[in-house]
Amino acid sequence: MKQISNTAIKRIICLVCSVCVILSVFALPVNAADSGIPFYDGVWPETLIDPDREFQLGVVVHYPGHANYREDRVEQYMKLTAESGASLVRFGTSGTDTESLLLLDKWVETAEAYGLDIMMILQFSDEDYTYDAIYQNASVYVKRYKGRIKYYQLSNETSGYLHPDGGLPGYGREISNYHPLKMKIVTEYMRALSDAVADFDPQAKRVINTTWLHTGMIKYYQQSGVNFEVVGLDWYENGDINVLTGNIWLDRPTFDCSYGNNASLCEDLLTYFPDKEYIICESNYWPNAEADYDKQTEYYMTLINRAYNSPLGDKMLGIIVYELLDQPNHSNTKNGTVYNSEAHLGLFTTSFGDKDTTEILEAKPLYYELQKLFGGKSVEADWSLAGKPIIETPPSLGEDPNITEDTISSAPSVNTSDNDFFSGNLEFVEPEVPEELEEEKAEEKTATSIKTYTTTVVAFPPWAIAAISVLGILLVSGIIFLLQLKFNILKIKR
Repeated sequence: MKQISNTAIKRIICLVCSVCVILSVFALPVNAADSGIPFYDGVWPETLIDPDREFQLGVVVHYPGHANYREDRVEQYMKLTAESGASLVRFGTSGTDTESLLLLDKWVETAEAYGLDIMMILQFSDEDYTYDAIYQNASVYVKRYKGRIKYYQLSNETSGYLHPDGGLPGYGREISNYHPLKMKIVTEYMRALSDAVADFDPQAKRVINTTWLHTGMIKYYQQSGVNFEVVGLDWYENGDINVLTGNIWLDRPTFDCSYGNNASLCEDLLTYFPDKEYIICESNYWPNAEADYDKQTEYYMTLINRAYNSPLGDKMLGIIVYELLDQPNHSNTKNGTVYNSEAHLGLFTTSFGDKDTTEILEAKPLYYELQKLFGGKSVEADWSLAGKPIIETPPSLGEDPNITEDTISSAPSVNTSDNDFFSGNLEFVEPEVPEELEEEKAEEKTATSIKTYTTTVVAFPPWAIAAISVLGILLVSGIIFLLQLKFNILKIKR
């Protein structure tokens, strides 16, 4: 037998090892969640956020009176928001009385002074619910701040009214998943808000937001002629079991459009709302009891990366952090278990107090990571950027028979026969679910379980891939060594 030279053997070993390394990477099943969108590892490429692309970081800064937010700290709140690297702030409204409007003026002017765009939530209580009443109330804000508000969010999470958890079949992706009477009532509410913005500030963009996969009700609004430009997504990640409902939110990873129910969400958005833009209106890692700053940071960095690189492309306008401050006053107890609903969601920790006494304590690690990613730096107010409200003289009594002293600064009285749902008088009757829908729901649950299990099994972190590659190299090298040894023994015998 012809002797194999040492040089040839070395070449064979190098060739086989190289092939082994390549095959070990491509042959391993890869978690779809990781394909092209790496999880946060503490280091980000400087080019992740393209300065020429509109992808805004926003922060929720609640209107004063919301638990731990103080009226006298608005400048501090807006400064901290701007210095995080955010260019957008989101907040709601209160009443249309003079005192409430003057306070809202401060919120708007201070945001402008710190260079922040504004998303204002138009939302009203059940006491003033009719089309005319909602249109009139919304018009007060839209006229007053014309040209100064980038986004008007039309109400907030209306899917919560229409699709109570466990109340109807399906994931809320279809119109049939919702209560038909409730949808008709809320649609008129949404139409009034949309029309008011279009009539008095047509340059502003209108946002309709929803939770999780609940796109079916937005389809209904669209089909019913409610106009809007942006679909808003409220996306939270629960730590484990929601102790208030007892439900486990399955197959709900960090906004990954490549698998599971999240894939169906992105598919729905691109299929049913192809001419719209998208923005994440609320987001956070939601711990059930104790704060976990590391998980909050990891969650957000992964979420930002995935949203930025999602199939939604440049139509994904940004992500809004819920929220600036921890609200330790927001806690509930069920069956003896404390559920800190908004106690740990902030970028800053706070003392336990109220809207007059709460103090900001310290920034969380996430705040500094956002600064690195979005270029946060020290910011001073430029009050020349702040606009002034457009104040209209209310109509004189007698000019309009529908206007009285009580309605100049508030809406007309409610027709309770049209408002049974919002007043709590509408009896909810769960519709009879056809047998085929029950079977479909069971199949969905099974598919979800399989996908979740499969994803968990096939996911290999980088260190595991490296370890398996090394073992493969050692195995092949050992086989080649044994073959060489065999050939040498045969040579000696000959």
